[in-house]
Amino acid sequence: MSLRPWLALGLLLSLAACATAETVRDAPVDAGVSQSFAAPYDRTTAATLDTLRSLNINITATEEKSNGLQIQVTKSMNLFSWGEVGRILVERSSQAPTVVRVYWQKRSVMQITGTGQTDFSNELFNGIQQRISAR
Repeated sequence: MSLRPWLALGLLLSLAACATAETVRDAPVDAGVSQSFAAPYDRTTAATLDTLRSLNINITATEEKSNGLQIQVTKSMNLFSWGEVGRILVERSSQAPTVVRVYWQKRSVMQITGTGQTDFSNELFNGIQQRISAR
């Protein structure tokens, strides 16, 4: 029996389960994990953007929507990871608290290395809290 059909099937399955910027962007608004911050929307938004700029990720798009600021991010492929994609939503509110929601996916479901959603969101939430507390 030839190994070639099995390799082709494996490649097809791995490609079918890839996360892309579009699949993350179009995920339900309540997808992912969230944390509330005891700060107004503008301050939380600034702290979120500051924190994202300090991390080893790329901000690929920002869009102000009626429900808040949506930020698309990617983490590039490296020796240990095929990369990750994410969406951060700073939910608009008229007063504190402000909710930040993170939806983060590895590019492939078969990827065992790289940063998972829990690790990324914890790092982001800690950075936001530090920046809010420092002001």
